[in-house]
Formats: sequence, C-alpha cells, structure tokens
Amino acid sequence: MGFYPIIISLLEAMFIDFLNNNIYDPKSEFLIPTVVNDLIQQKMEEVHILKTDSKWFGVTFKEDKPLVKNQIADLVESGTYPSILF
Repeated sequence: MGFYPIIISLLEAMFIDFLNNNIYDPKSEFLIPTVVNDLIQQKMEEVHILKTDSKWFGVTFKEDKPLVKNQIADLVESGTYPSILF
C-alpha cells in the first residue's frame, strides 16, 4: 500500500506551489521524502512504515534508465509485476 488519496491530493497541491515558486530554477527538486517529513514535523500527517523485502531502485540520472528498464522487465517476466499497470 502507498499513500492514501487524501495525501496524494495534498502532495499535488504542494507540487503545484513548488512549480510556481521554482519556475526559473530547472535544477530544483520536489523531494517526496522531504515533503512528507515536513508534513510529519508540522503534525499535519502521520506515517506508518510497512516492512518489505522488495528491492528499491530509482531513476536519478538518464544513465539509470536502461538498468531500471531491465529490472522492471525482470519483475514482469517473473510475474512479480504486471505488464500493464493501468
């Protein structure tokens, strides 16, 4: 399970504000862990952590894309991840 819909709505509003405030800074980043931590510190939200043995991977640089594509393909092939998400 991920974020509840209400959190997604809140993050969306915060992201729009972020875009408006950083329109001339193409290197600015909207870091979800930082934003969620801010919400926790402001006592606006509470977060529960779920334990998982799943491997995390992400795309930070364009050079990361081929590796991540291969990892996702492996998950699809093993039946761990659906080939069509939506």
